[in-house]
Amino acid sequence: RQAGRLPEFEAAGGGWCTRALCAFASGGVRCCCSCCRVAVERQSAKQQLQEQERRQQQEQQEQQQQRTHELNLELNNNMSAVTKEELAKHTTADDCWIAVDGQVYNVTDFLGDHPGGKKAILLYAGKDATEEFMMLHKPDIIVKYGESLKVGPLK
Repeated sequence: RQAGRLPEFEAAGGGWCTRALCAFASGGVRCCCSCCRVAVERQSAKQQLQEQERRQQQEQQEQQQQRTHELNLELNNNMSAVTKEELAKHTTADDCWIAVDGQVYNVTDFLGDHPGGKKAILLYAGKDATEEFMMLHKPDIIVKYGESLKVGPLK
């Protein structure tokens, strides 16, 4: 058999295997020559490090989400309820509030960024837009983008 390049060896940072009877050269997964064994050990260590980094990032994201959730709960507890009368006062492009799913949002600064255009939001300015919103959007959109716009619960 001839020595040759194998994906496992190349992925491990190796070049040509110099031993014609090497398990890499014959398509095996273990090797008796030290150059291949060291390369595979390096690749294994690299994969373990990448997995550890991925787990750490995932843990950090989960901790951040938990902190955000706790802050939102605290904010909701500290927010005063908005009456329908108060909501109805905010109906212009310069001062636009809407209610969605029992929460009031100040969407004034978001009007220009809305993919459907600001007119779509202004139609429901000062009103409860839950039904229309839910028909057109996924429920997680308001959670994802609305937290910073939240004024308080609708009374």
